[in-house]
Amino acid sequence: MGAMTQVRGLALWLGPLLAALAALALARAGHGGAAATVGFVAVLCVVWWVFEPVPIPVTSLLPLAILPLLGVLSPAQVGQAYGSPLILLLLGGFLLSKAMEHSGAHRRIALGMEYLNRFATDGTSGGMDIEGPPVCLDTVGRGQLNRGLHVPVPARAAAISPDGKTLYLAGYNICHYSRAVQDIVLNGAWECFNCVLKMDYASDAAPVPFVGDPAKSETQGGTGNGEVRVASSVDTDAQG
Repeated sequence: MGAMTQVRGLALWLGPLLAALAALALARAGHGGAAATVGFVAVLCVVWWVFEPVPIPVTSLLPLAILPLLGVLSPAQVGQAYGSPLILLLLGGFLLSKAMEHSGAHRRIALGMEYLNRFATDGTSGGMDIEGPPVCLDTVGRGQLNRGLHVPVPARAAAISPDGKTLYLAGYNICHYSRAVQDIVLNGAWECFNCVLKMDYASDAAPVPFVGDPAKSETQGGTGNGEVRVASSVDTDAQG
């Protein structure tokens, strides 16, 4: 801990020094003042982001403060960059991770393809078997590469209850041709299982229907109570 504190203290002063050297090098190479300023900000952000001598939120706001102040970009232009879809996507991921941490679900992460795979955040299985029960639904392939073959269909969406005990699975759908564009645009064959399954996270029992019927195709699903049609995602509320 002491060594890391020293490194961060060094990075606090080393960051501006390296940034100033980068700006000087750009200026001597014939680039304009705007390019030198951008180089200064970029190097400073990299050093401070990696070593965290100041909180990362402070580092992330440096371009928003420095670039308009030195006349490189207007506040509106910098703000538009902060509001790009990619930044908002990353922000959403951070918010979800904090929500998982707040609820305690981050202590146990379930990854399911053909079988449920249990991992804890410390790299272990949390005292449980890593390989759990099968979580796929079965169908017969109708595509160019798997016609007539047994095809396991994994869930494409999952949610865990706030207490970390129950796992909900949805998004059981399969593209029966090798190219998704052909399926979506032309006469492809999508197959959807109109159901949401649930299972005990710590149990070896296979998932069971929570809502809907896995035997019904996308044309047989419903919108009434206890029915779903193309259940592509699932989430849990505070009550689980």
